[in-house]
Amino acid sequence: MGRIKVIELTKPQREELEDGYRNGKTHSFRQRCQMISHNEGDKSNHWITLELGAKQGNPLAIGTGIKVMTGKVVQTEEIRSGGSYLSQNDLRVHFGLGKAAKADEIEIRWNSGKVETIKNVAADKFYGVSEGEGIVSVEKIRPKIKK
Repeated sequence: MGRIKVIELTKPQREELEDGYRNGKTHSFRQRCQMISHNEGDKSNHWITLELGAKQGNPLAIGTGIKVMTGKVVQTEEIRSGGSYLSQNDLRVHFGLGKAAKADEIEIRWNSGKVETIKNVAADKFYGVSEGEGIVSVEKIRPKIKK
């Protein structure tokens, strides 16, 4: 079974997309997209998203394990590049924190064998984490495009 990618759009983005869909401006997108979902759910829950950059081995940190602890809740995830034939997963990992306004502790087990711990991470943000440096801007860890 395939995966569904859900994106949350603002009202102006949704209107622009719907207008483009009706008027044929986004034909290639229309061919690929079967459904657009608008999240009307409870927005009082919190989250964090992590994008990792490794210093040793593969720079995209594929295979790196992450554990997020919030109160008594422990969640684990691993960076994966693909799940099936001709597919690509998002290399970022997303954790729902529920009502918690921060992650108490994030433990990262890098492929190099190093273990890094980051404490008291504020919720509702995207973070870049570089091996051995902790939280950095995502631009610092993304591979550089050669011209």
